[in-house]
Formats: sequence, structure tokens, C-alpha cells
Amino acid sequence: MGTGRTRILVGPTGGVNCMSAGEDGSALLLTGGEDGSAALWDAEAPQGQGRRATLRGHEGYITHCALAADGARAFTCSADRTARCWDVQSGHCLQVYRGHAGVVNRVVPHAGWLFSSSYDKTARCWDTRTGDALRVFAGHRSCVLPLALYCPPKGERRSSSAALAALEENTTLLLMSGSVDGTVRLWRLSSGACARTLRGHQGPVLCLAVDASNGALYSGGADGTVRKWDLSSGQQLRSYTEHTDLVICLQLANRHLYSGSSDGTARRWLSEVGGCARVYRPHKHTVSTLRYHDGILFTGSGDTLARAFDARSGALKRTFKGHTGIINCLEV
Repeated sequence: MGTGRTRILVGPTGGVNCMSAGEDGSALLLTGGEDGSAALWDAEAPQGQGRRATLRGHEGYITHCALAADGARAFTCSADRTARCWDVQSGHCLQVYRGHAGVVNRVVPHAGWLFSSSYDKTARCWDTRTGDALRVFAGHRSCVLPLALYCPPKGERRSSSAALAALEENTTLLLMSGSVDGTVRLWRLSSGACARTLRGHQGPVLCLAVDASNGALYSGGADGTVRKWDLSSGQQLRSYTEHTDLVICLQLANRHLYSGSSDGTARRWLSEVGGCARVYRPHKHTVSTLRYHDGILFTGSGDTLARAFDARSGALKRTFKGHTGIINCLEV
């Protein structure tokens, strides 16, 4: 955890709604704001010199953001019903994805595709280069929130063909969507058809986590439960019921599942047997975000504090103060 010293990145004029860190080991950071702007940062730059670019173009608040795996492109989505692709080096907007009829909630880039979910009850797949909508995944009865992708352990068959042809050839990759209608749907990319509908939650599905090596999916919901599903059969394998309020966030790490809830706790579960191995307290508000890293569980809460816990023992190691509002996102 280093020294725990704070570096302040001064960005949007409103709240920061989302954050994404580069997967390439760089210090690149992407944030999306309530004021409709996004920003690219160098997290290791000296104080006051971290901002690399401000990304402007959205006409509504930004709901979610994601960096491409290669760190060359950034993706954002917004209440203005669009998603956008940005060049990380120049900060220029490369593409606008139009077609959703409601707020766009999530974006997930993968290869040459961008997946999005919306209040219009659909998820969509876009060609990142041309902006064409390649698939519309329709069937949910209410707005679509979290998205996740699953590729069986044998691996995804790569294709050098155009985005649509590659999509039609792909028989292994599945898109998973969670909805306010209480279901999770599994979609085949090759056809756009719904392969399975997972039913069990008694309220909106708020978060998803995929265990690709074991072919399992975890979902967290407003009913206070976490549920484990077998992706090949669609059967519910287990229900975790110890939370007493909404389950807001999930992360899988080292064969453990971590969950954060509006009941003011985070929990660690033994993913294969289902038992609760640890409860992390004392948050005074919703645990809105969490990240596991190198034996430490970091949490962000509505009580304006970030915390670092020893993941194994549950001991609180450090409290980070400075925010004056809800902490919506964390990256480590």
C-alpha cells in the first residue's frame, strides 16, 4: 500500500461516476464525470500535472467507461443514449455509437467489438471501427445493467476477418446481461439469440462476475443474494444469503468471491463451497465498490471513506480520508 499519501487528480466539475485503469501495467487512468466529460490521467505524474486529455462530446452525464486491453482506445457511455470511442494519444473522438433509445449503462470492449447495455431493455454489439450495430440483444422486460463475457477455457477462435464476419463465426463467446427484470440472459454472438435465461433473483440484477475456468457465473441482486450458476446447464448451483441489503459489486480473486452491499459490509466467500469466510466491517454506509490486490481488499463506501483490509484476517489496515461524497469507483 506504500505510504498511503494522497495525490489529487482534479477533473470534472461534478462527481466522478466511473473509472478504468489500463491493463498494460501503465499508470494510465480513465475517469467519467457527472458533467459529461471524461479525462485521461497519468497516475504517476507529479501533483497537478496528471491530466493527459479531457474528452468532451457527450451531452449527458457519463455512466461508465473502459479502456481497451491494448491501452490505445478509451470507451465511454452516457445518459445522452450514445457510447463513444476515443484515441488515447490524441484525445480525439474516433467514433460515436448511436442506436440505443435510453441511457446507456455499461460498455465492454472486446477485440473489434463494443458491447453496451441500456435502459431501452437491450444490449448491443458494435463494430468499434465503423460504428455499425452488429447485434441487438432484445428480450429483457426492463432496463439492462451489468454485462459480462464468457469464453470457455479451450479458448476463443480468433479471426482476422471483418467484425461482422468474425461475430458470425464465433460459436464460443457468450454475452451475459443482468436486468432490472430479475433475470440474467446468456446470448450467442454468432446469431444474437438468447441461449438461456437464468431465473431466481427476486429483484434487479446489479452485478456479475464470471469464473471462466469453472464455467460458472455469479450474480448479485437487489434481493440481497449472490447466486452461482452453471453456464453450460443454466442451473443455479448455490445461493449466498448472508447479506441483508442490495449486493452492489462482485469480484473473483484467488478462488474467492468478494461482495459489497448496501448493508454496510463486504464479504469473502469460498466460491467452490459457498461458505462466508470473512466479513469486513465497519463501513457506515453502502459498500459501493471494491478491489482485491495482493492480499488486500480495498473498499469504497457511501461514508466518503476508502478502506484497506487484510483479506485473510479481515483486519482493517488503513482508512483513506479526503473525499466529501460517496466513493463510486476504485482502481488499484
